[in-house]
Amino acid sequence: MTPATRARRRRRFKLTDLDRQIIAALKKDGRVPFARLARELNVATSTVRQHYERLVERGIVRVTAVTDPWALGYQVMALIGLKVEGAKLQEAAEQIKAFEEVIYLVLATGSYELFVEVACRDHKHLLKFLLEKLYKVPGVQRSETFIYLDIIKETTVPVLEEMIGTVPPAAMKD
Repeated sequence: MTPATRARRRRRFKLTDLDRQIIAALKKDGRVPFARLARELNVATSTVRQHYERLVERGIVRVTAVTDPWALGYQVMALIGLKVEGAKLQEAAEQIKAFEEVIYLVLATGSYELFVEVACRDHKHLLKFLLEKLYKVPGVQRSETFIYLDIIKETTVPVLEEMIGTVPPAAMKD
């Protein structure tokens, strides 16, 4: 992450009540038509569109399809904690994020420097991923793999009442 990207992420944008209502509605149904949303919120369709475009432009809202890995045929999902040599951490993260099995990658503090979430077709695919990809990344020293038995809750970040006026953009582009 560049210094400019970090600075943008620290920037705060003031959210209006309408912004929060639009976000809440989109979290329930990301395909809700602007016209219907405008009727429900008692505002013009163009107002909803303008607020939506501003939320997207500022990186507060990202539009994406959320898929169910198990419904798509993936039988194994896992979270992998990685201990990585400090001098090679950034390089390792860049290489790992390119692997098709990786669906989430975070840099963290604590016992592991990286946490990698993966979706694999089956246990053999997970083993092949570990042996032929992950363990060959320069700097990876050790790992601990946690296989998911079930996903109990999956959601996006809430927009809490006390956050009004202080919500940073989720992911601003350079």
